[in-house]
Amino acid sequence: MLLSEVFRCNADLLFCTLPLPSLLIFPNLAIGQQREVQCTRESQDKRSYSCKECCSKPLPCGNHKCKDSCHAGACRPCKLSPTQITSCPCGKLPVPATQRASCLDPVPTCEGVCGKTLRCGKPAHPHQCASKCHLGQCPPCPKQTAVKCRCGHMDQMIKCRQLSTRADDARCKRRCTKKRSCGKHKCNAECCIDIDHACPLPCNRTLSCGRHKCDQPCHRGNCPPCYRSSFEELYCECGAEVIYPPVPCGTKKPICKRPCSRTHGCEHPPQHNCHAAASCPPCMMFTTKWCHGNHEQRKTIPCSQASFSCGLACGKPLACGRHKCIRPCHEGECQQPGELCRQSCTKPRLLCGHKCAAICHEGVCPETPCKELVEVQCECGNRKQSRSCQELAREHSRIATAQLASSMAEMSRGNYMELSEILAPNKNNKSNKTLNCNDECRLLERNRRLAIGLQSRNPETQLKSLTKYSEFLRGFAKRNPALTKSVYETLTDLVKLAKESKQKSRSHSFPTMNREKRQLVHELCEVFGVESVSYDKEPNRNVVATAHKERCWLPATSIMEVLARESGQRRVPVPSNNAWSLKK
Repeated sequence: MLLSEVFRCNADLLFCTLPLPSLLIFPNLAIGQQREVQCTRESQDKRSYSCKECCSKPLPCGNHKCKDSCHAGACRPCKLSPTQITSCPCGKLPVPATQRASCLDPVPTCEGVCGKTLRCGKPAHPHQCASKCHLGQCPPCPKQTAVKCRCGHMDQMIKCRQLSTRADDARCKRRCTKKRSCGKHKCNAECCIDIDHACPLPCNRTLSCGRHKCDQPCHRGNCPPCYRSSFEELYCECGAEVIYPPVPCGTKKPICKRPCSRTHGCEHPPQHNCHAAASCPPCMMFTTKWCHGNHEQRKTIPCSQASFSCGLACGKPLACGRHKCIRPCHEGECQQPGELCRQSCTKPRLLCGHKCAAICHEGVCPETPCKELVEVQCECGNRKQSRSCQELAREHSRIATAQLASSMAEMSRGNYMELSEILAPNKNNKSNKTLNCNDECRLLERNRRLAIGLQSRNPETQLKSLTKYSEFLRGFAKRNPALTKSVYETLTDLVKLAKESKQKSRSHSFPTMNREKRQLVHELCEVFGVESVSYDKEPNRNVVATAHKERCWLPATSIMEVLARESGQRRVPVPSNNAWSLKK
């Protein structure tokens, strides 16, 4: 039937004119199903379609049905017909046409290997079927195929029967360490092949409004402003200033220039403006207040400060009744409930008169050794040391025992001795001259008598040569004799140069030294009567010694001779020439 007239619509569709309907009915190619479609330029010449299902029409052989999808035209010949099969399944053994008369006759197979190419193995070297010549699909391959994981990190051997396709891949256990798109979290996915690494976690950071959280996926940079808004007026604390809606979320209250209208704890007028803070700033007007312990009164204490500490000792009596609080001026109680006084007892001892020094106690003081340091000296006063009162008492007991034994020996010979001075308990009779004089004391006494015998005009100047070295000098000279001798010889040359020079003074600058070596130089300068001053800052600090012609002298005894005499040697060991190399 021909179309009498054709019209073009806006949608570019072709509809058939009356009396034909506007829809075409297509029959199915195989099973007679029908479909209604619009009459278009593409469909006007077509009268059938494919439903993609199995054809299932009987083949010309009459024994099998067509297994192809729905198609037009005649079906293909039967694949098992004698005209189609001319060899065995593997193609190695030809089959004569007379051997098979029908498609139902069995297909002969040979004894050779199938050799068909399988879907497993590498693309360049696929596996081949190793079974004997057979009909139908090849059995599963018993071999293994090296499959690279999808991220390319490793190769994994997989059984061929487990492969669905040759492009199938395996996944390794390596976790991705790259940063996600947010720049904060790691991907941490196994065998990852992502390029963008999009972060699926929510951002959940607090927005600028301070009330809401960011609901976007985790991202880089700052979060967008809060999109929420309020449609109520926002007033300041006193209501004088207002912000009209819409008010973005997080907007602060408007700034107000009027004085704060809240009730304050003091009578001073507020010195701050209206504000939105929960509490007002403290009042800073100066007032007159007493310290914590009422020791002094100050006029520059802020009104908001309840009290202050003057820094003096508290001085309040403690619960023991024997001491006063020695803590700096403080507030509250001097002692916590149940706390005992830990100060030292100040009661005098019966034997020595020193303080008890035990922890504050009740009743009689405990009999503990007295550790108070007492200065002792020899008879001439040259040697001086500090000893504890306990050691001094033992020394007096030893001396008294020796004197008592001597007195008893004299009495046995018939001589009269007064024992009251030896056995007297009066502590004032005890002398601190318990040290024995040494060779240095005898040398000083000899020099003093010699100076008096020579009737020197200025005996005091002559006595300056009677040298006394401190404990530090003797100890340092024992540890570092080379440096000590070098400094001593330098000062000796400086004094001689000053005495022979026409100038009033001569100076010498020592190299950079540490604190201990500078102390050595200072004390040796005092022995020589030389002025010493330290200059510069650490670690470049050094000492400059200045010898004045009229105020310096040479010591009578060198430090090396004193050490040799104390050690019982006749000759001082010669130090090395590299004295300054020992500097730290």
